Amino acid sequence: MNEKELREAWLTVDCQFCDNKRKDWLYGLTGDFADKLSSRMIVCPSCGNKRCPKATHHDNPCTNSNEPNQEGSSYQYKVYDPPRTAEELRAEIDIWLEEEEEDEHGGE
Repeated sequence: MNEKELREAWLTVDCQFCDNKRKDWLYGLTGDFADKLSSRMIVCPSCGNKRCPKATHHDNPCTNSNEPNQEGSSYQYKVYDPPRTAEELRAEIDIWLEEEEEDEHGGE
């Protein structure tokens, strides 16, 4: 690619998916790992929100929202199960130890 194509590739990036592709391509061209690290803040080209799913991938719809945890957005978070009690953990460990013991003795 020539310099003009490189500039156009940089300017047309409007989602994180394409930005990552551009960085991989640039790294392959230069071999400079800094090209994989360099980035800019990517926002939805329609609404300007960073959490909009369209900012993650150009095929996603624009939600015109900056709310976290939108489906398709890279700003999703996982809801974790509540912590287990000590008794529940001990019971799980006991089961695991029994299974290990059975495996060692061939299921006898």
